[in-house]
Amino acid sequence: MRIWLIQRAESTPHDEGGDRRLMRTGILADLLQKKGHEVVWWTSEFDHVSKKKRYQQSTRVTVNKNYYIHYLKSFGYKRNISISRYIDDQVLAKNFKKEINLDKNKPDIILTSVPSVEMSHVVVRYANQHKIPIVLDIRDLWPDIFLEFFPNTFGWLINILTIPMRNKLIDICKNTTSISGITEEFVKWGLNYSSRQSSKNDISFPMAYFKREITNKKIKSDALFFWERLGVKKNDKTLKILFLGTFSNSFEFDTIFSAAKILQKIGAPVSFVICGSGTKEEFIKKKCKELSNCIFAGWINKVQIKTILELSDVGLAPYINIKNFTENLPNKPAEYLSENLLIATSLKYGKLYNLVNSKECGFSYGNDPIKLASFLENLTKDEKKLKRFKKNANQIFINEFNGIKIYQSMIDYLNNLAKKKL
Repeated sequence: MRIWLIQRAESTPHDEGGDRRLMRTGILADLLQKKGHEVVWWTSEFDHVSKKKRYQQSTRVTVNKNYYIHYLKSFGYKRNISISRYIDDQVLAKNFKKEINLDKNKPDIILTSVPSVEMSHVVVRYANQHKIPIVLDIRDLWPDIFLEFFPNTFGWLINILTIPMRNKLIDICKNTTSISGITEEFVKWGLNYSSRQSSKNDISFPMAYFKREITNKKIKSDALFFWERLGVKKNDKTLKILFLGTFSNSFEFDTIFSAAKILQKIGAPVSFVICGSGTKEEFIKKKCKELSNCIFAGWINKVQIKTILELSDVGLAPYINIKNFTENLPNKPAEYLSENLLIATSLKYGKLYNLVNSKECGFSYGNDPIKLASFLENLTKDEKKLKRFKKNANQIFINEFNGIKIYQSMIDYLNNLAKKKL
């Protein structure tokens, strides 16, 4: 099977010398190639994570035998929701349209994701023209998400500004072969835009995590030393609470630092380890300096990520309460669960809230610093409860978020669709 993957915002195997952890598209591409399929991943030459250009022009780079990444020339932007981002999407889609028509080797199937609406619109028309099966994978409720990010007073303006994008989304959903998504709710959202009934090929695949082991002893030792220098030590009887992600407006950090301050005052044996980068970085770095129980690590590589996950007890998921997250199970919970971490989420309802409560693999603090501090303090005193929650976390990962199972199911699904003639 020859497959095209369209995803413009994920890290690739070429970023930072391969030190970035791969997400849904990157993992899927790697597994497809290993199973003998031919893969072309179309993405941007602008790195969405670091906000830097990888190349200055469109470039196709080999990853492995029969696996290429085609980096498309783009415009670039500093903020994820901005005029520059909108321009970047337009430029990228224009270059994408030009360059896919120059590619003589047609795929057997295409998997495209939202966002980006612009790139998906181009490739859906291409697929229909050449009678190629195409799956729309819904990863964010784009552009509906804009209405929740801005105050209600601007709702009328956002609705007007996003009309062109909504029209393209309707066209995409109506003309794609099938719709997949990271939850059933996301699939239903896409079906609503398509104005058609669900079929057996419309299916959800969770944001699973592919757990890897570090076999090189020196690399493992270096990572442990990195954390020791920052003050994170193994078996030091300290409850370690981890945030791993992007410092963006998708997350609410004030409650976390308020809870840390409460715990510092009472001398609770806890450490908050904050890892990542983003627009809120200076604010977070400043807060960490003010609190003795907060450690700022900044951006870390995949070995350091694996190691801190192993060292930690609780994973923070401080999402803002919007539909894009309440109806979602993003990659962060799966990543935490892969190393038996409890999940502490700010969400007061929704998919993640229901998961942590029904399966007893975490808790919701609902933006209440006293509630968060109290729960964490109790965990430091109740080892049996901590062990029980961690055991539940491990079982949930095995049953529901294990990448080995989920991604194999995706590959089988795509392979079966590719065999069907349109």
